[in-house]
Amino acid sequence: MAAGDAEGVRDALFAAGVRPDTPVAVAENVSLETSEVRAGTLQELPRLASSSSGGPVLILLGKVYEEVLDVAHEAVREVAAS
Repeated sequence: MAAGDAEGVRDALFAAGVRPDTPVAVAENVSLETSEVRAGTLQELPRLASSSSGGPVLILLGKVYEEVLDVAHEAVREVAAS
């Protein structure tokens, strides 16, 4: 999936009844040392994908990725507190 398709993917999932607050993770370059994972909600998918560096991107969707989102939020809170 090209990161540029993220808005269309999000809109198609909305049309299929998937909730905007569904957890997602965007994984880029997963087989490389430079791999990155960004987490958020389906509503945020285009923004998450737009920060990719142009490598292959996977969109991971569902409650199982909620923990990734929780960890990301905790990291932000820790940085803000320091």
